[in-house]
Amino acid sequence: MADWKVRARHVIPKRRNIAALMIKTLVRMRRMPGSICFQFLLPVIQICLMCLCIGGNPKDIDVAVVNNESSPSAYSRSLLSFLDNTSIYQVSLSHSEAFAGIRNGEYWGVIEFGENFTSYLTKRMLQPRVSREVVNGGSLHVWLDLTNRQIALMLQKRPLR
Repeated sequence: MADWKVRARHVIPKRRNIAALMIKTLVRMRRMPGSICFQFLLPVIQICLMCLCIGGNPKDIDVAVVNNESSPSAYSRSLLSFLDNTSIYQVSLSHSEAFAGIRNGEYWGVIEFGENFTSYLTKRMLQPRVSREVVNGGSLHVWLDLTNRQIALMLQKRPLR
């Protein structure tokens, strides 16, 4: 029982030691005011430079769009208009061209809509139970190139307009 008390006495600093260190620090700060400015301003300058050099979201990222719907009043066109077009540049392609481009590193992702996306999505909204085919047909399919993790995360978290 006395063993932990002895250990605690050596581990926990005493009040007079803490007071002595505080007085020592205050005397140093009074003698060298330039070091105080350096200690407080250097981290602020480092953070500002880091944010200026590295921060910011990438712009004009090429994303392939495979829209198999042909109707001008399709929901897929409405959904694509809500994407943030300042950072994402939409390139309309066929299915094979889009996946060939993502394999070659031309595009960072593929967004694909099925042929009957609007009708299947309407069925999903109106009917409580639908088949697996209706669920797949009324879903938006997205594939991302994960070779650059930062761009992939930005594309995943990018909000709509």
